[in-house]
Amino acid sequence: MKLRSKNFINEVGNRLELARKSYGYGRSEMAQRLGIARSNLYRSEIGFSLPRMETLLRLHELFDISLDWLLFGIGPMHLKEKQAELADEKQTKALINETPDVKELLTAIEQDPILRHELLTHFYKYKQDRQTKGTTPLT
Repeated sequence: MKLRSKNFINEVGNRLELARKSYGYGRSEMAQRLGIARSNLYRSEIGFSLPRMETLLRLHELFDISLDWLLFGIGPMHLKEKQAELADEKQTKALINETPDVKELLTAIEQDPILRHELLTHFYKYKQDRQTKGTTPLT
């Protein structure tokens, strides 16, 4: 397989941008998460340069981005272990964006372990009551 340098760099940049957008991050946020300057991310995305090895490793470790996919376009973007987790995260983000009450509740639960315990206790009791009554359990 013969690689043309500029084509290769552009394709990696396109996939890097696709990965960033799949998380809904702007360049500044993604760069911050990767520990690099926004300008470095921009240069990589537009095909001016390749990401450094440390950045590639962070992409893999933090976001489970397949380096085969990122560098060569082979296989899926994410490794299979993380695909379900990513779907749950997207669903949670959508729910949070949909209702401010849910966002407020999740923030309160994170900050107050007693509230978390109380809510979970009531939720498990609710699930048990539904199963006892023969109502379809929540999934």
